Amino acid sequence: MRNIAALFSILMPGFGQIYNGQFIKGVFFVIVEHFDNAFGHINEAIHLDFNGLHQQAI
Repeated sequence: MRNIAALFSILMPGFGQIYNGQFIKGVFFVIVEHFDNAFGHINEAIHLDFNGLHQQAI
């Protein structure tokens, strides 16, 4: 059961906590991760890097 929670947390921080029944903590982590990605432009950097535009990703 712990292994599944660890896998969920690797996929998205907070999902493992939600799976284990720690709903408030899990939802908090999901919200923090969402805003971290949105304001940090992490998804855009990953997209550029995968397409070979390494300098633009930096």
